Amino acid sequence: MTMNEQTKTSSKSLVPWVIVALVVVLAAFANRHVVTDQDPRIAPADLKAAMAGDDPPLLLDIRTPQEYVAGHIPGARLVEGRRIGQLAESLTDPGRPIVLYCETGSRSRAARATLRELGFTNLTQLEGDMRTWRSLDLPVRRGPPLRPNPG
Repeated sequence: MTMNEQTKTSSKSLVPWVIVALVVVLAAFANRHVVTDQDPRIAPADLKAAMAGDDPPLLLDIRTPQEYVAGHIPGARLVEGRRIGQLAESLTDPGRPIVLYCETGSRSRAARATLRELGFTNLTQLEGDMRTWRSLDLPVRRGPPLRPNPG
C-alpha cells in the first residue's frame, strides 16, 4: 500500500468519529434551553391559587407589550425577553420564587435559562403557558402594565 493510499484510508476511518463529535457538540448547545424532567412546572390552577395567597411568587410575562396588553395573567409583570438581564439587576433575592410564562414556552424557557445563569435558583415555568391558561378560562386582564417595564 502506498503512502497516498494509507492517508486516504486513515481519512476515511476518521470521518465517522468527526461526525459523532459534531453531533455531541451540537446536542450540548441545543439542550441549553430545552426543558427537562427536572425543570419545575406549575399547573395553571396551582398558579392561580398561589397568586391569590399571602406570599405570591413574582410572575413574569415574557411576551411583547402588544401581547401583554391583549391579555395577561393578573399580577404578571411584563418583561420582554431581551430585558431579562436588566430585571435581574433590580431583584435583590435570587431565591425568591419566580414563575415565568410566554405564549407557547420558548421565550420563557430562554428567560429562565438566562436567570439561572445569573444565579436565580427558584424558577418555575407555567405548564402550558398562556395558551393553556386561556383555554382553561382562567382570569385574564387586558390593558397596559401596572408597573413600568424595567430598563
